[in-house]
Amino acid sequence: MGLSFNNDMKTALPEYVLGTNRFIKIDKMLSENVLWKKEAYENLKKLFKEMIEQEASDMDFGGLRTNGKVWFRIYGDKSPSENLPHYDENESIAMIMSILSEEQKSYLFKNKNIDFALSCDIEADEPPFRFRGDVFYERNLLAVNFRIINQMLFRIKDLGLSEPIIRRLDLHYEKSGLFLITGIRGSGKSSTLDAIIDMNNHKNNGHIIIIGNPIEYIHTSDKCLITHREIGKDVASFQKGVIDSLRQDP
Repeated sequence: MGLSFNNDMKTALPEYVLGTNRFIKIDKMLSENVLWKKEAYENLKKLFKEMIEQEASDMDFGGLRTNGKVWFRIYGDKSPSENLPHYDENESIAMIMSILSEEQKSYLFKNKNIDFALSCDIEADEPPFRFRGDVFYERNLLAVNFRIINQMLFRIKDLGLSEPIIRRLDLHYEKSGLFLITGIRGSGKSSTLDAIIDMNNHKNNGHIIIIGNPIEYIHTSDKCLITHREIGKDVASFQKGVIDSLRQDP
């Protein structure tokens, strides 16, 4: 069983209202019915919890491509879950709309895609989990992929880097320069960058400015002052963020 208000949504949605107009209509329903929006969000939290319990790296739902099922990638293999409810197109749209801000929705409707990160309290006695989401149009419907952001940082020495390389990444020895961290999706670029930031944060005094789209791991300032600026939320673009950072005593 999916969302309890699904039949009410179907009744209120004419068949000829499609695409962005349909998404806006469902979003308006959620705004006018707080309990509907809460239920949609709580259902999404249950999916996040199942994702964590299954040790899945990714979760997909929505659009026509999923056949109403929730799909998980577990140890590299992506397959549909047989234990979760099926969600039709309207229910998937409602769950997606329940977590997006007004600015994010406007961006999505204009660009047909939005990449973002969010924190979610899964268990009351545990710190929030962070997820990276990508919402996109698929055959005039909304689909989404969520990827869990690693809660634990790798130590720089666990990455297999040689001592000369680690030394070059240490702000105690290097005060300027450009380093490129490259690789395919899921190869560990963000984990490597976070390990470099973490090493310097606990070892050297300084100011580190992180510009991300989106910001994934949130660092707590220790010996370094850590500033997080997310594209769209805190700064207009990477270019603007870099220029701004020169005036922020990096």
